[in-house]
Amino acid sequence: MRAIAAGLLSLLAVASAATGKPAEAPAGAKSALQTEASKDRRPVELVCDRMEVFHRKRLAHCTGRVTLKRGSMLLNCDKLEARYGEDGEIDKAVCTGHVHFFLPPKAGEDEEGSEPKEAGGERADYEAEPEVLALTGKPWMRQGDSVVRGRRIVYDLSEDRMVVEQARGRLKLDRKPEAEPRR
Repeated sequence: MRAIAAGLLSLLAVASAATGKPAEAPAGAKSALQTEASKDRRPVELVCDRMEVFHRKRLAHCTGRVTLKRGSMLLNCDKLEARYGEDGEIDKAVCTGHVHFFLPPKAGEDEEGSEPKEAGGERADYEAEPEVLALTGKPWMRQGDSVVRGRRIVYDLSEDRMVVEQARGRLKLDRKPEAEPRR
């Protein structure tokens, strides 16, 4: 049903433009916002049980089993509000309720020490450029044996950089073997 509903969004877009009212997508709809990406940007795929698209405002509201996917990154939540640009690509999104983020190791990383990253909280603010995720509402982030919690966690996906406000938790730092001393 979720895949079949994708074709109906084109019809909803025409109806919405004609009436000036928001389009309502059927349960399981796949976003019409999924478009071909430019060379620098990967497309964002948005799937949910119910979607309302306000074309004039470039705004989409999603509820129920929401999944936002960009490349190998997955972001799941109960409710999402997304803003998109003229190109149809999602620029910003706010996820609320049971937020869960997952990012597998990058292709080509050595097997040792490369583990997926997971994070969660009650709210996530996502920006596509630069690709940044800010978690609040009892946020946490985990990679392997390392787990960190704080008041707010900001993760820059493009830089693989995390900033934690009021941090607490355990952090396992991998030490690279030191080079043998010169003789």
